[in-house]
Amino acid sequence: MLSSALRKKPRIRKFLRSTGSLKSEQNEFRVETRIEVFSDNVTIYGHAVEHANGHQTVWHGEHGLVAFYQCELPYRVSQEAFGDQNFLGYKINEDVNHHEVHAPGIYSNFRNEIVETSTAIEHPQRDSVDVI
Repeated sequence: MLSSALRKKPRIRKFLRSTGSLKSEQNEFRVETRIEVFSDNVTIYGHAVEHANGHQTVWHGEHGLVAFYQCELPYRVSQEAFGDQNFLGYKINEDVNHHEVHAPGIYSNFRNEIVETSTAIEHPQRDSVDVI
């Protein structure tokens, strides 16, 4: 039996903008952040995101659990537009106290130029925040 907290509909915001000015050279739709999670007690099994031009996943809620995370960073970005902006594959906001992500895999295939990032995952340094 699920607790009432787990039965609540999670508040998840997906950004899927499709204005003509955001189209890439191959007419793909582009977004800034793929998914942001604001609700508490959200569990996702097999979470896969890719190709947002900013952060891929941003987590704000408490007691989140992600079991298997697959993420491909965007292809057609520059150092200035992506790497220097410190965009991430998985970001747990600093005010989150409890979170778990198991088996995160974040990779890149930067096609147009070399892009360096400082890290793929950012999270608070707490015993109750686990990246396994």
